[in-house]
Amino acid sequence: MPPPRTTPTEFSSSCFDPYSYLNSVFNEESLTDGKLQLFTNTINESIVKLDTDISNLIESESNNGGKVAQDILASSSAIHSLSAKISSIKTKAFESERMRLSMLVSAVDQLTQAQATKKYKEASQLLAAVSNLVEYFSDFKGVPKIAELRNTVEAVRIELTNEIFDAFTEIGQLASGTADPEQFEIANPNPGSFSSLKEACLVVDALGSKARKRQIASFCNDQLRPYARVFHASAGEASSLDQVDRRFAWYRRLNKTIDEKFSSVFPASWRLPRKLCINFLSQTKAHLQKLLETGGSECENVTILLKALQKCILFEKEMLQKFEREEEGLPSNGSQNSANGGDVFDDDGNAIDPRSAEGIKLKYARAKAQQQQQNASSSSKEEVEEVEVLTTTIGVLSRVFDPFMQPYIALERHNIDEQLALVVGDAKTDNRGGFPVLTSSIDLFVYMNNSIRRCTALTSGQTFFALYLEFKKSLNSYNKLLTSKLPPPFVASSMTSMTSSSSSQQKKDPKDQIYKIPAETEIRICHVIQTCEYCGETVEQLETIIKEKMDDHYSEKVDLSGEVDHFGDVTALCLRILVSGLFARLDAGWKELGAVKWEVFDMVGEESSFVRRISDEIVPFVQCISGLMPSAFFRMFCDKFAVKFIGHFLESIVKQKRISETGAQQLLLDSYLLKKLALELPLMGGGVAASGMYTKQVNADFGKIEQLLKLISTPSVLLGDVFKTNYPDSQSKDLIVAMGLKGMRRGEMTAILEAMGIAQAGGGGGGGIDTDQLKMKMTSVFKANTNSS
Repeated sequence: MPPPRTTPTEFSSSCFDPYSYLNSVFNEESLTDGKLQLFTNTINESIVKLDTDISNLIESESNNGGKVAQDILASSSAIHSLSAKISSIKTKAFESERMRLSMLVSAVDQLTQAQATKKYKEASQLLAAVSNLVEYFSDFKGVPKIAELRNTVEAVRIELTNEIFDAFTEIGQLASGTADPEQFEIANPNPGSFSSLKEACLVVDALGSKARKRQIASFCNDQLRPYARVFHASAGEASSLDQVDRRFAWYRRLNKTIDEKFSSVFPASWRLPRKLCINFLSQTKAHLQKLLETGGSECENVTILLKALQKCILFEKEMLQKFEREEEGLPSNGSQNSANGGDVFDDDGNAIDPRSAEGIKLKYARAKAQQQQQNASSSSKEEVEEVEVLTTTIGVLSRVFDPFMQPYIALERHNIDEQLALVVGDAKTDNRGGFPVLTSSIDLFVYMNNSIRRCTALTSGQTFFALYLEFKKSLNSYNKLLTSKLPPPFVASSMTSMTSSSSSQQKKDPKDQIYKIPAETEIRICHVIQTCEYCGETVEQLETIIKEKMDDHYSEKVDLSGEVDHFGDVTALCLRILVSGLFARLDAGWKELGAVKWEVFDMVGEESSFVRRISDEIVPFVQCISGLMPSAFFRMFCDKFAVKFIGHFLESIVKQKRISETGAQQLLLDSYLLKKLALELPLMGGGVAASGMYTKQVNADFGKIEQLLKLISTPSVLLGDVFKTNYPDSQSKDLIVAMGLKGMRRGEMTAILEAMGIAQAGGGGGGGIDTDQLKMKMTSVFKANTNSS
């Protein structure tokens, strides 16, 4: 038998006892018979395998010993070589740093000497080298010698900055004509002066971005100081809104002087003309804001206000073309604009046709000047620095007007109100869209569209949002004006007498209000329906246009869904009025039905006169309106009218005290003709085919009336059997109503019901049969079912 499984840990344990191990394997003497030899063989095989593995391992280690020694030797040699190289690098680095330090000391001495002797050109060249060396030793700020050198360089920088700043101040104010760059072109400059302004600019560049920004800001302030004196907010006529173009003319003259005299002096990387423009715009913005906040007749004059705003926008666009596109490598001053068919602006801001001789000449002159400036800047290109992001010119001035545009908004509102005032008596329609629409609605949206175009040409922010709010008010006002074109509601105690009563009408559910439509008024109502449909669709498009053109901050607040819903509400009201108005015109026909003595009617003939009268009212009315409204609304009208019409016909029948069998047969014929009339409603006047749902509902509703009339026309002795056979799904109350209209006595009715197995048919526990109550219940259930369907 094989030995039991034992882990290596058990054999190597100091507590391992071979006797105990053997006893655990052969715990009974009988197990040793025939199995001991097998156990011994297994143990011997394991010992031989272990000896072989140990021998192989020792032999392998012996063979690899020489290779390991060689690897160790090679590694040791590589380490010694690497150490030698590191020592060499350290030595060279030390020599390099000592040489750099020597260069720094020498350069600082030369820089100090150049600054002391006012040799600015030499100083500008040394500054760049010194700055690089100082940066190299930035990690050694704590070393006394390095700290001393850094302080010396910083002191020289401050001295140079102040001296250059004072020297630039001598240029004066270019607008006054006192400065001329030729005055600074000196062949043999004395110590302390510059051979040219270009040399001064080199020094400023060498001093770094902080000194350059200070120098540019100072230069711009000097040039704009006369502007502040002449055009400040309280400077009289020159500062007025009406004279805002004088400000721009002044700046153009200044800009022209700089271009002519200093275009080759200031490095292109300074972007000085554009920064001067931004400073000019900032000052002008402050002047205009103070002027608008002060108010006055000028600020209330819409013409002056809009002209000033338009001139500001034109100037912003002109500056956009001159500076921003020029810096992006695009043709400046309208060359790009002229490629798209726009105008070119000359140096005085006047628009010139780019295809004219003057426009072509101006374009090529500017292209040549731009090329010269690029060549000049590339010849003295300095190290690349991070490009300063400058404010765009668009909107700097024009947005100042936004909070002060109430007079403009008031004018737009006034113009819209004038248009709305014409709506009351205006009934003109436009049929170009397929259905007639009131022209007043088209005129209103055309005006709004033009108003949007005018406003967005000036601003797309706060002012545009204020205009949008006026649009909302105008749309609601127009909605109310459309409603005023509809006939007012009436309250009637019966269909024979309708009188206006506003107090009672207010308490009534709007859906139950009664309307009386004068002759041909239905045409106007249809015009209102189609106009509301047109307005709803156009308002949705208007909302989209406004959101696209308005600034994001305001466009999120634009919502005209409420106005669309209001027009939908007026459409629903128009349909209710048409249904109620047509139904009111049937009053005479219903009166004729009620005036017939059906209890003694004894001969069936052609249709009753009330049927002809009802048909004569319905047919021309429906034929008239079917072509004046979309098919969807016409179907809704037919659905609502059919429900009301059929319900009232049933009510008129059950209101009769008694109907003879012959009278029931006549009414059955009349019912068939009225059903046919109701089924043909959607087709009248070239309308649309009736839907399957409509046909099914009309047939089902008239089927209930026909069932009642057939029961009334059945002889009393057969009534129970006919009801059971032909109307197994009908309720007992239908039979009771029919028996009541037949004029049967209560005893007769009870006998028939008992014969049919219907006990206490009145449902009153011995209270008898109340046919009047059942009639009322029957009509109310019918109305509820038809309304829900």
